[in-house]
Amino acid sequence: MLVTQLGSYIAWLTLPRVVSSTLQSYYYKTVYSSNPADVPRPGTPKHRRDQRISYALVIAAYFAYSTYKIIAEVLEQGNSYTVLGVPLDADAKAITRAFRELSRRVYPDKVGPGDDGRPWMLINSAKETLLDPVKRFAYDRFGSESLGWMGVKTPGDYIWQGLRASMPQYAISLLALVVLSWIGIREGGYWRFYALAVECVIELWLLTHSGAQERISAFFSYPITIHELSSITRRLLIQITIAGSQLGPVLFPRYPDLATQLQQDHELMTVMLNRLSTTAAVVEKEATAMFSAQTQPFLVPSPRGSANAADELYFKRQLHQQLVEQKLRSHPRVREAVGKAVESRTAAINLSRSASSQ
Repeated sequence: MLVTQLGSYIAWLTLPRVVSSTLQSYYYKTVYSSNPADVPRPGTPKHRRDQRISYALVIAAYFAYSTYKIIAEVLEQGNSYTVLGVPLDADAKAITRAFRELSRRVYPDKVGPGDDGRPWMLINSAKETLLDPVKRFAYDRFGSESLGWMGVKTPGDYIWQGLRASMPQYAISLLALVVLSWIGIREGGYWRFYALAVECVIELWLLTHSGAQERISAFFSYPITIHELSSITRRLLIQITIAGSQLGPVLFPRYPDLATQLQQDHELMTVMLNRLSTTAAVVEKEATAMFSAQTQPFLVPSPRGSANAADELYFKRQLHQQLVEQKLRSHPRVREAVGKAVESRTAAINLSRSASSQ
């Protein structure tokens, strides 16, 4: 059950966005086939509006499909009433009569040697379940699993055992909702908890109110049990919660009011200006230090203590000499010669060390 819910949630997160994007692109190619230049660009109001509409249509279609699939899967499994072909309010006479009619057709001696007896065992099990009032009470509310419970004899015992069996599922669901809220998936966060509470209330009402099954089944041609109703309701509430969390932010986007938006922009601008001022001060300090380090050799006054003209001439000579030295050091041949000299010097040092060690 948990794996099914996780798979359904992953499908809800991925499929609608992919399908809606494809649908919107196909719509634009069809409508604007003669004028491709008029296709709304992403980010424009019309493109965003069409995106919301296509996404809502895909969500609605996927929800309808999921609802149909959930109901079909539950009803396809059938129950003891459909096996015998009797309504929910069938009495012992109607159940016995239906069993005898089916037995004439599916009894192993009637069918022949090729039959394994499973159809007859199925209708016999359905008959025994529905003819026992306590077993019928438990089967209607908790399904065929309740028939294997040990140590339960009365309807109250079955209800208490069924509630205890449902507690782990609700605990896991609550833990999953807390984890989703903790990791930051907050769209529809409160509605998820509300849906879980509604699911619990509905299931308690169905289990504890006598006659609820007959009143609800009056709207269906299928003899649906409380257990099947609870299963359908539980899965539908999950689908509604996920669909609401996906569709709510698209149909009802939250835009802050003008005063709040201006206040947020002002605060953001103030933070950015402060960061820019701090960065500019650091850059200016580093540039000043670098400039001083690079020009310090040229700012030494001439040794003769001459006038400003002589100092300027001395500065120009020193700068010219520095530029020439940098040019020479950057020349490939000079760099190669220096490298060879360093290698030769290193080899000589290593040779002398090895000779002294011997």
